[in-house]
Amino acid sequence: MRKIKNGIIINGLLFLLFAPSFVFSSTLDVVKVVREIESHYEKICPFEAFFTQEVYSPGSLLPSMKARGRFLYAGRYRMKWEYEYPENQIFIILPNLSWMYVPEDKQLQVFDTESIKKTAIAAAFSEGILKYFSIRSVTRFLGNGDGGGDNSIMINFEPRGKNRDIKSLSVVVDIETRKITRLESLDLVGRKNILIFKAEKHLKKVNPGEFKLPDLAGVVILDSEGNTLDKQKIVNLINSSISKGTCGDDQE
Repeated sequence: MRKIKNGIIINGLLFLLFAPSFVFSSTLDVVKVVREIESHYEKICPFEAFFTQEVYSPGSLLPSMKARGRFLYAGRYRMKWEYEYPENQIFIILPNLSWMYVPEDKQLQVFDTESIKKTAIAAAFSEGILKYFSIRSVTRFLGNGDGGGDNSIMINFEPRGKNRDIKSLSVVVDIETRKITRLESLDLVGRKNILIFKAEKHLKKVNPGEFKLPDLAGVVILDSEGNTLDKQKIVNLINSSISKGTCGDDQE
């Protein structure tokens, strides 16, 4: 059984380069800014935002893939990526088990969340960036329309230790609001992934159905290698993984 055909989209997420042109400010307390970013997202959790994504093959100046959709954050390891382009896909991250569903293919692929916990996305929204990354430099980012603005800075990180799949990570943040507007990563093979976030919105609560499985009639369930799995066993595991998070506690 083959893997889901557009796995490059999810691979781009899981492996989430900007060459610094000048140092932004020697007096800016970058560690404090990072802590304030984390505090911002703790305060507004749960929240949603719309995103665009571009993935660049090694050495390429043009994206090999473009995508867009909606991002929902409802607590530590409770995330939903709902793609509307290039095709409908849903990627759910839960504390113990994660899954991706492509309605057109009638396939649902399951991942161990442990494999996601050290990715750029987890570092930015769940684990805390400084747990796995150290600050390399800070620059202004004037890319209006590209996830930047008049008050934007780019904080460039490098991974701590050797157990990372990411070579570098850059986070663009509005210095006044502490909102993340862009994530840019480069993996070890030279693939670049860019995520731009817009229209960030705090939610009073999360619809309990946001993280539930779709109708699985006629759907094939695969592991991360494309092997067929027992449907009922996986359904039970996924349902048991849908538990309360750090916010959106109206979900059962």
